[in-house]
Amino acid sequence: MKVLVEIGKLVQECLTEDIHRRPDMCDVAGHLRMLRKFCLRQPEPQENFGWHLFPETQNKDKEQSQQGTNNVSSSLMVFPKMGGIFNRNMYKSRKKGAPLYISGKRMFTAREIKVITNNYSTIIGGGAFGNVYLGILEKDRKVAVKTYLKGIKYEEDQYGKELNLPELIHKNIIQLLGFCCELDAVILVHEFANKGSLYNILHGTSNFPVPLDLRLDIAIGSAEGLAYMHSRSKPILHGDVKTTHILLDDNIVPKISGFGSSQIGEDNKCKWAVAADINYIDRILVVEYVNCYEKENSGRIMFDNEITAEENMATLEAIGILAMKCLSDNIDERPEMREVAEQLVMLKMAWKQLKGNI
Repeated sequence: MKVLVEIGKLVQECLTEDIHRRPDMCDVAGHLRMLRKFCLRQPEPQENFGWHLFPETQNKDKEQSQQGTNNVSSSLMVFPKMGGIFNRNMYKSRKKGAPLYISGKRMFTAREIKVITNNYSTIIGGGAFGNVYLGILEKDRKVAVKTYLKGIKYEEDQYGKELNLPELIHKNIIQLLGFCCELDAVILVHEFANKGSLYNILHGTSNFPVPLDLRLDIAIGSAEGLAYMHSRSKPILHGDVKTTHILLDDNIVPKISGFGSSQIGEDNKCKWAVAADINYIDRILVVEYVNCYEKENSGRIMFDNEITAEENMATLEAIGILAMKCLSDNIDERPEMREVAEQLVMLKMAWKQLKGNI
């Protein structure tokens, strides 16, 4: 019955007169999925959720566990600007020892993080702002645990950027599963991508073969993930797309990660500061490609030897031209990511047809 009440309150929020206060449909879908999961996991009488989007629709029951109180207080010490999330989007469990969730994301304690990472024993990645450790949850589920270095002069709201973003549910976007914000620690727990980053596969020592068809699949999936972000009622702009932020799972499905620079709004209204990351070279390479193309009327000298078979050249040149369009100084001349994905799909189809005729 209480689930039905919560659904009714969500409907009220969707029908509010102020259009800017209505929840995004992707958020509505996420909340409905959360309710469904709660129903499936709770055979006993339902607990109170209290995750509503607006204060006026909050559940009047203010009771919560001592653990939840301590964790939320610690979180607000780190992210005071995120008070709205912790006050409005939380559902509680009175069952002792049960995980606490906020907006569908699990709130971990520092002790739990230490346990799941085996005392931070396995580093699987890192960047300018911290390390990424391997974690193991219940049922041996692997996760990536991202920590931020202490003392880094980085804007406070940047640390909470991913937590402030609306829920992103897409096969080509890495999922944020949970977080820990105790004292001055900032830790995010993400879905694990077993094959690592596209950067390591292309430039590392794995010797993993990446033929043209696989590269096209990765490019298409990445473009579709970005197109999904751009298609929301309030577009989400990633702001830091590069090969280190394209992760690959066991099936070589690309997943976009690294949302610390993301912003909500129109492109011409958003500003970014360039991050100090030594791996930030992708756009430099594309600029070099443009210079090469202008001199040679071809980008062939920039292509990997692994994919420069003669039957691939027309497709590679077309991809290069598409990349240059995306870098146009005139923002109105740049194709939308939806168009980029569609053109890449057509290029792959044409390439496969050509291969079949050879």
